[in-house]
Amino acid sequence: MRAALGVLVAVLWCAALSVTAVHAQGAFEQFGAATQLSATPLPIIVARLIRAFIGVLGIIAVVIIIFAGFRYMTSGGDVDKTSSAKRMLVQAVVGLVIILSSFAIAQFVLNALTRASGIGGGITARDAGAFLEPLSGSLGAGIVADHYPPRNALDIPRNVRIFVTFKEAIDPATVNADTVKVFPTAEGDGSALGTSDLAVTFDDARRSFVFDPVPLLGNADTDTTYSVFLTPDINKADGRPAFEGGNGDGYAWDFEVSTLVDLTPPKVVSVIPSGGTAAPNTAVQISFDEPMDPVASTGVQDAVGGSFFDHIEVQAGAARTAVDGEFRIGNGYRTVEFVPLDACGQDRCGDIVFCLPFDEQVRLLARAATLSSEPPQALLVGAAFDGLTDASGNSLDGDGDGTAQGKGNDDYSGPAFQTGSTVDDRTPEIVSISPDINEGDVDVNRDVTITFSMPMLASSLNGAAVQLWPDPSYEMSFVPRSENLNASGQVAASDEAVVSTRADIWHPTFLPPDVEGGPYSYYPLVTRGVKGINQFCLYPAFGPQASGAGSCATEQAPYCCNGSPSATACQTVGGQTLPPAP
Repeated sequence: MRAALGVLVAVLWCAALSVTAVHAQGAFEQFGAATQLSATPLPIIVARLIRAFIGVLGIIAVVIIIFAGFRYMTSGGDVDKTSSAKRMLVQAVVGLVIILSSFAIAQFVLNALTRASGIGGGITARDAGAFLEPLSGSLGAGIVADHYPPRNALDIPRNVRIFVTFKEAIDPATVNADTVKVFPTAEGDGSALGTSDLAVTFDDARRSFVFDPVPLLGNADTDTTYSVFLTPDINKADGRPAFEGGNGDGYAWDFEVSTLVDLTPPKVVSVIPSGGTAAPNTAVQISFDEPMDPVASTGVQDAVGGSFFDHIEVQAGAARTAVDGEFRIGNGYRTVEFVPLDACGQDRCGDIVFCLPFDEQVRLLARAATLSSEPPQALLVGAAFDGLTDASGNSLDGDGDGTAQGKGNDDYSGPAFQTGSTVDDRTPEIVSISPDINEGDVDVNRDVTITFSMPMLASSLNGAAVQLWPDPSYEMSFVPRSENLNASGQVAASDEAVVSTRADIWHPTFLPPDVEGGPYSYYPLVTRGVKGINQFCLYPAFGPQASGAGSCATEQAPYCCNGSPSATACQTVGGQTLPPAP
């Protein structure tokens, strides 16, 4: 696929993946609409005229060949007539070969111009419907922030628990086996799990829901494809439908269940801060080697408010007193972050910044869950777990020895670090993007990545703040993931310092340029909702300029649009203002 990447950043940062000739096409379309003339570009008109002219010459050449043959057949043995007919025939055949070669060249040029301009003309365009995924648009662009298993995932264990996280609070009474259908794809939703076979739990914010199939999914002999359908009957907490507008029919996805059961406990792979000193407004971050149950790993510790979440604790001082704050999950359910409740300032967006106790020793404690009679499976206490578990209900392996030993015996104690007395007020910047601004010939399956200048809050790199928009618009899912990087720009190992973060936008196959309605542009977009590990927002939208020199965006022009600073919100080539309304 040919595409070009641009960047719009600041209050908004955004980039465009677009076909090279889209800009020229837009100009022609605007002129045609204003004058009521044909919107076909002049180069294509000329190419078509040349092709028609060559076609006429071909007809003339064929007539000459027929006439030469007629003269030869009626020469009656006359040497002069026979010689003249032969010469005419040879010349006509040579001319026809030249004409056919010219026609082939003209057709090739016309096809190239047609594809570049996105105009079907006499060329048959491929049906875009073959590349689209129905009922997928709510992931990223709509109400669905994330889910597990991911779309089209393979090798999912039979004892998987299904996670869905929404962007807004949901009415739990509308989330049940009737509105969330889990079924073998080949059998249809008539075979969906019933109420007695699908246990449902949710977090205190009523945004993350966990669906636990009571029977094991699939079978022990063959892989089985399953579908999940979130119906339009799910409502937000305020009573309005969760699925609205173009995504009003709900959301659905498939994944493939293997023949195996997951009995491997999850491990901790990294912690930020990992010792030393840190500014008091640094969020505490813990990452795992696999997705974790969002209900078991998120919550609020607030002694004053009477909320006591203790599956993870951030402890301060010699007495190891639990610090009040909120535990949030992100990065495909692999990263949990702690943000304190004690306000200590504001960032440049006017958002409140929160701090750990100043000048104190701080450490993190992550608790394993009580084991069931079938370890490493955790014991359900009521409808929930009393410690950290993975997507298959296995308890945390705190010491990383491969064996889950349960609550109190296998908790994880992170390295202690010392907070300072000064708030870290750095503003995160975008240092690189891939594909580059206005880059051409982008593969349809190429990853879209955005690298920041500092470690970032993984929970802020979500579908509301990191987006990917097609233009012209069509139903397309997207979801961000993140990796922490070392000083060399590689994924940081557990014993390496994290100096930056890279966001990866997962997306389906881009539409090739020869599909109906194409070519399409793609705009990666980053809003000021993304925050550094110090809780400071991306404002202005400092990012790479289109020229490759210097930083885009200023105080007066805080948006960065395709590598150029702008005082107003960015727009696509087609005139769509970004970020679009949800």
